[in-house]
Amino acid sequence: MAVPTPDQTSRPALSRLPDRQWWLLEGDDTALAQAIPALAEQAHTGSDRTLWVTPEPDSEDNWPETLPSRQLYRLLGQTVDRLVLDWRQGWHLNHLTQAAGAVRAGGQLVILLNPDCSERFGWQPGQASNWFVHWRQAVLAQGARVLSQVAELPAPEAAAPHLHSPVRQPLTADQAAATRAIIDLAAAAEGSALVMTAARGHGKTMALLLAARALAHQGQRLTCLAPQGEPLRSLQSGWAEVTADLPAVQAPRFCTWDQWLAEPDAGDLVLADEAAMLGVSRLQTLFARSRRLVCATTTEGYEGSGQGFLLRFLPWLQQQARELTHVRLQQAIRWRSDDVMARALRQSLLYPVREPLEWQADRPQDTATADQLVIRELPLAQVVHRPEWCEDWVQLLATAHYQTRPDDLRQCIDNPDLLALGAFDNNRLVGLLVALHEPQLEPSLAAAIWAGQRRPPQQLAKQSLLGQLGHRPAAHWTGWRVWRLVVHPGWRRRGIARQLVQTLTRQAADQGADYLAAAFGLTPELLDFWVRADFVPVRLGRQPEAASGQLSLLMLRPLQERAAAFSQDNARLLGESVLLHPEQARRLEPEHTLLALARALPAPTLSALECERLTHWCRSHQPEASLQPILAKAWWACLAQQHTGPEPVLSSVAVRRLWWQQTWPEVQQALHLADRKAMQADLRRLLDIAPNGSLW
Repeated sequence: MAVPTPDQTSRPALSRLPDRQWWLLEGDDTALAQAIPALAEQAHTGSDRTLWVTPEPDSEDNWPETLPSRQLYRLLGQTVDRLVLDWRQGWHLNHLTQAAGAVRAGGQLVILLNPDCSERFGWQPGQASNWFVHWRQAVLAQGARVLSQVAELPAPEAAAPHLHSPVRQPLTADQAAATRAIIDLAAAAEGSALVMTAARGHGKTMALLLAARALAHQGQRLTCLAPQGEPLRSLQSGWAEVTADLPAVQAPRFCTWDQWLAEPDAGDLVLADEAAMLGVSRLQTLFARSRRLVCATTTEGYEGSGQGFLLRFLPWLQQQARELTHVRLQQAIRWRSDDVMARALRQSLLYPVREPLEWQADRPQDTATADQLVIRELPLAQVVHRPEWCEDWVQLLATAHYQTRPDDLRQCIDNPDLLALGAFDNNRLVGLLVALHEPQLEPSLAAAIWAGQRRPPQQLAKQSLLGQLGHRPAAHWTGWRVWRLVVHPGWRRRGIARQLVQTLTRQAADQGADYLAAAFGLTPELLDFWVRADFVPVRLGRQPEAASGQLSLLMLRPLQERAAAFSQDNARLLGESVLLHPEQARRLEPEHTLLALARALPAPTLSALECERLTHWCRSHQPEASLQPILAKAWWACLAQQHTGPEPVLSSVAVRRLWWQQTWPEVQQALHLADRKAMQADLRRLLDIAPNGSLW
């Protein structure tokens, strides 16, 4: 089968696509309620596909198609002619990007809202929204139009023929190059990979399917993988269309992540669509178990987690892959590149202007240290009106977290319980700390959290202290939780993050707060930073985070005696529950993560009897199994008392034997050890007690 080539008419044809139309149907509650039946009646006339999206659909709604707002993700890969979004009682900005991405060129997005009730759009009930004012001004400035009655709404423009069928889409030069690169990858060495990135509506899935069709025709065994059911169904329907004119070919294996994990036969090539939604840990596993891997993903629009894909997974893949190709699709397919709605989305939702890797390449003009920078409170309610800050503010937030979405930015602007500190170099924002205030809890709410009946999203630390750790006095504490902390890569390693945390610590202590808190996906590097800032580990999550693939760790910086006593006691209990129980310790792989946590926890104390039995074991020939709990405790104490610890191989042996309880053959195979007896003797010497009674 011939390699697909670009359609020479594609660029002119795409440039003639009509704009998508954005309408704000505004009025009071009564007028909007009366407008809904008229819109529904229009939806039943003609052949246009109209979709009514509302928080809670009513069975009596007279619409041909209805979807709850929380299920907008199901539209991935689909198009509609008109989408009507119900914002009468408030909004969810994360849904807006999903809704707009489903509207075809010439189609319409109609939003119902009452502009006189901006308090419905506030972060808290009854609070006016600064973000709503910014958002409405931005969309109107970029071409959105206001109407007050349904009769003013025109019909959607006719759809271009290629929008009805992916087979009839004009193939852009971007898509043709991507398709050829994927086909070439099938002949590359095992361990090679290709990454295809694009904004939404640029035809990456079609390029993936065209390459799959050509490879299947060659007899290649393919796996097409998607993170969830809806993207997978979109792949399957696209495959049916692109192969409709072919004789029977071996279809790829279509599966979700969970299905693939249960039966991880990768075939010759794995093609993963919307790969960023899998998260770094799953992508690393997928690459390790695949002969060759293609990752196609959206990296703009906040609907997935593309920033984290580019900033975390792609650099890792560059180090691991034998050959790596990165293809970017820049020509839109579903709409014009300068489409009105695309511009309005970028302006109103503050999409990052540049790709994160490009933005990260900036470097300071001088060698300013943290002491030479200015750290001051950042008035986030005004930041959208300060162009000199806004781009860096958005880029910093996007870099700080795997998934930064529109509602995260809105919270920064509208949440009154939020504090932001900025680090400025000659008025340029180069560092940012955002913290959420956690006040005392009302008795009824505290009781519900303690009983596991409530989980307030803005009280993450307090919820952990009460709901997971059962510490009732924490309900009366006040504190600040670090929500985002990031420094521009060009200004890192200068102590800026440390100074931001110190500034927050001083301000919180002056206010009489009981604690600072930080929660993050556990890595040795992050743990070391927070330990140096005098934070103490208090709780380890049960399951890895979906985005980072790491176990979440909660740490406290006590500011009052009552919080200090709790933190130390709970850190000791955390160590005992993890380090002295093999099934828990095995959750912390790789081993250097477990070693870092052990060093961050208070050193355990061995009783006189435990020391006596330990000495006997170290200087005799008793097996480890006869003294397992004491040996595990002694190894923890050894680490906590030493800044450097023993040499790496011996550390690995101790972790695997004493904490993970691997057998000696398993340890030898994992570490490629030949002399087992010598390593056993070294382990006994490591844990022997010096004459003064201290370990090692």
